[in-house]
Amino acid sequence: MHGIYQILNIENGDCYIGSAVNLQKRTNQHLSMLRRYISKHIHLQRTWNKYGEENFEINILEKVADRNDLIQREQFFIDKFKPAYNVRIVAESNLGIQESAETKALKSNVAKARGQNERQLAALRKAQRNRIGKPVKGKVKQSLKLGPLSMVGKPKSKETKEKIRQTKLGEKNYMFGISQEDHPSSKKVKNKLTGAVYASAKLCSEKLGKSYVHVNMILRGQRKNTLNIEYLKE
Repeated sequence: MHGIYQILNIENGDCYIGSAVNLQKRTNQHLSMLRRYISKHIHLQRTWNKYGEENFEINILEKVADRNDLIQREQFFIDKFKPAYNVRIVAESNLGIQESAETKALKSNVAKARGQNERQLAALRKAQRNRIGKPVKGKVKQSLKLGPLSMVGKPKSKETKEKIRQTKLGEKNYMFGISQEDHPSSKKVKNKLTGAVYASAKLCSEKLGKSYVHVNMILRGQRKNTLNIEYLKE
């Protein structure tokens, strides 16, 4: 299946846009190379290493019947999303380009060296975490039993209680807008591109197949609005 795909960082809304003659094969290649730290897309690989696989998702933006239209449609989505992880802002095709044996060998050596360096760094980070974590493991468990920062049993001043209460009111509450659709505090959500209106952020997330938290943070301006949604002004 031909088409255009997006690799989206759900933490900051940045993305990579690509086209493929075989979408399944291409996206699997991306995942395999990113997981082995050998992706040729350096910006994407560095961000993947920083945020972790769990904060990325692959979306199929459009299925294209004629492979000759792939570049044109890829350019359309590059112009629309302005992807931060694409080195080239002009879509180009690599179909039909034959690389020399020397070029292939050079690319292979570079990829192996990059992968080895990344694995060494990952091993070093893991070793450092283990050295730091083992001496305090018992203390951490005890702290968790007592509660966050061992505040259990410690009285809070009225001023502190009021500050905590204020951080949980209205749109500051991370659950704001995702209550049941018939609840009086629910706010309707509108898709700016299609004009579709959802009774609540919860219903919007279900219809779009996204998590409640991701949709809610977009509506509160804490993430890039990759879904083109907003609260309906009544």
